[in-house]
Amino acid sequence: MQSELAQWNSTKLSAFAKQQTPPLDDTERLELVRGLCKRDIFLWLDYISVELKSLASLDPQYIDVLSEVVNRVRHDMAQGPIIHAMTSVGESNPQLGIDLSSAMRERDDEGLVVYSSFPLGGAGRTDFNRVKPILDELSPTMFRSLKYASRAVGVPNRARDKNLRGIQEASCSHCH
Repeated sequence: MQSELAQWNSTKLSAFAKQQTPPLDDTERLELVRGLCKRDIFLWLDYISVELKSLASLDPQYIDVLSEVVNRVRHDMAQGPIIHAMTSVGESNPQLGIDLSSAMRERDDEGLVVYSSFPLGGAGRTDFNRVKPILDELSPTMFRSLKYASRAVGVPNRARDKNLRGIQEASCSHCH
């Protein structure tokens, strides 16, 4: 079975999925992404990232699948395609990027909280004036997210806490 899978790639799978009659609907495409994630996410990472970008929405099922993907890749150096897909969502549709970021943070899932910065950051690249007030509002909780992010890349607690204190003091220096 593995040798049969080795003959497939993202391009071939994408072409196969598009040829289905009737065409796969968004729910079926998400289920395909979910199945590939469970089967071997790293073999199908390019396909999964393209589909996550293409299917981006606020639908709870989309966010469920996104959570599964994020929590499988977030500690791996291969996470780049997923980060790029999430950033691209915000760049191509700033309002969706803002809303998706918010929906991801509402889940209180550490992986989604960390990754929520990518669609928001993409939106900021395109429409910074719309994102700036959100960043200002998030500033108090930003340090919790920074702790999540630093934990995700394995920064030891003492070094992380010292760096976060320095960042917090520097960012609040204008407040005094």
